[in-house]
Amino acid sequence: MAFLKRKHGSPRQIGQPFPVSEDPKVAARRNAIGSQELYKLSVKERLLRPVFEKYANKKDWKEPIDAVVLDKREANALAKAIEFFQGVEAEISPIDVAVPVDESGALVHVPKKAYRVTSEGYMG
Repeated sequence: MAFLKRKHGSPRQIGQPFPVSEDPKVAARRNAIGSQELYKLSVKERLLRPVFEKYANKKDWKEPIDAVVLDKREANALAKAIEFFQGVEAEISPIDVAVPVDESGALVHVPKKAYRVTSEGYMG
């Protein structure tokens, strides 16, 4: 076997292709973009995980979700979390709320809306 002598480094076998290095600027940009996307993903996951865990089935997160949420922002956040973790589109529908007002259990209509957030569960 024949080897080429190189000034620096180890000898290279004849016929073996030389590695083609990518332009350092291009490689640095690609690595920076990749790390930014990973950072965005981790930030998004950190924001959505607490909402998802609050309403998801504790034994199996893949199960369908049917939750009543009193705050519209939380309903929207839950819908985004369901799409992120389960990969399905969540449905948000406004509902009227009746709440007990005393120990007798009498229900009173509250003029505030609540939101039912439902999903079919993980489709994997």
